[in-house]
Amino acid sequence: MKKQQVNFLVFSDMHDRINGPENIERWLKQEKIDAIISCGDITSAQTPDQIGQIKKVINVIKKHKLPFFTIAGNNEREETVEFFKKEKVFLEETNFLSYHLVGISGWGEIIPNLDKSINQNTILLTHVPPKITNKINLENAPFLHLHGHSHMPYNKKVFGKTTIINVPPLMNNTALMINLPNLKIKILQ
Repeated sequence: MKKQQVNFLVFSDMHDRINGPENIERWLKQEKIDAIISCGDITSAQTPDQIGQIKKVINVIKKHKLPFFTIAGNNEREETVEFFKKEKVFLEETNFLSYHLVGISGWGEIIPNLDKSINQNTILLTHVPPKITNKINLENAPFLHLHGHSHMPYNKKVFGKTTIINVPPLMNNTALMINLPNLKIKILQ
């Protein structure tokens, strides 16, 4: 299947920063975005009202009527994950246009049961960076792996057929616009 053209706004690690929703709003007005992806940690573990913080982000995205896919980071609590599911934004596995999206939340220790195998149409989202060993099966590798957690600036590596992107933290007022299938990346600030 031919991969379709799409612009994703991708962010990670907002950690309750008050200007996070404002930045998302600004970027959605400035750029042509087709869907939004979060690699987790919209909130922080000590946040008393995680759902209230997440509603601020979801309300901005709903206003623009765009699809939103998120995984939980290591800071989101179980009730927050349930809220993501209720809002139909929690990503385990779905198809979007010609792409197969797979999300693995938290520390990545729980791998969802996948209906379809990971392949070269797959975009894999994890919160933590991958641990790459020589024993990895490169035949069933995603073409794109997005992760956050490290709180480091944008970084891209290619391992076999997979491009691995460290998504910069939104708490530092940074996100990415990723244009597919060309894999053009624009750093948003």
